[in-house]
Amino acid sequence: MRRAVLSRVGMINDTAGAIIRGDLSQRVPARDTTDAFDRLAQTINAMLQQIQQLIERVRNTSNAIAHDLRTPLAELRARLEELLRTRPEREATFEEIHKAVADLDRAIAVFNALLRLAEIDSGARRSGFRRVELGDVTADVAELYAPLTDEKKVVFTVDAPSGLAVQGDPHLLAQAIGNLVDNAVKYVPRCGKVGLRVASCDQGRIEIVVSDNGPGIPDGEKTRATDRFYRGQSSVGTSGIGLGLSLVEAVARLHEGCLTLSDNNPGLTACLRLPGLLFSQ
Repeated sequence: MRRAVLSRVGMINDTAGAIIRGDLSQRVPARDTTDAFDRLAQTINAMLQQIQQLIERVRNTSNAIAHDLRTPLAELRARLEELLRTRPEREATFEEIHKAVADLDRAIAVFNALLRLAEIDSGARRSGFRRVELGDVTADVAELYAPLTDEKKVVFTVDAPSGLAVQGDPHLLAQAIGNLVDNAVKYVPRCGKVGLRVASCDQGRIEIVVSDNGPGIPDGEKTRATDRFYRGQSSVGTSGIGLGLSLVEAVARLHEGCLTLSDNNPGLTACLRLPGLLFSQ
């Protein structure tokens, strides 16, 4: 018995040593039993899996930031260098300055989105949770996007009955719903359809559903669509930095909810499910 215990301790120490040397792929060997060592091994392995995923996310995010910022900064430098070299007329100069400001705005937008995601991931916004009537938030979002849908001649339908509420941050919820509507309007064809619906569902939850008849997201890309900076095939030629759905998923996690993406045949259906407070007090 003592020999078996020492052997298990030795395996744990070996795994710990490999991890200290930077090999996060190592796991503590475990047998399919319920003894104390196996329960400890399973807990350690779950912790290591989470750490490895977090480090991979940081690495991927760092690479994506470098890639996304390189283009606008390179364009900005080229514009300024061209102005210095050619010394164009006043109007042409102001036009190039306007484009340079747009390049800077894009870079700032990346940092602002990342700061908002970091704030959400830290859980700091939970301290400001209060009762939020989703009908009111949805009405504000619909009003905000009405000019854009009118310009594109999109049929925008809203179904958000009163009395459906959640405990949460109203500003983050409005931004999450707005991001879903923004994506739908952005990708839907001219004279297309976008729907925004709020309804109660199973287990006392409330679902916020945004659907459209645009190109949708292929099944092979749905699992990656919420990755930070990920932009799929349908994003080619459209503006954006690939953080919209990442923020929606982060808001869902903060509110102990979830985000699911499914086919609308044609188009996409994005469903944000949150624990509900079904009846107004």
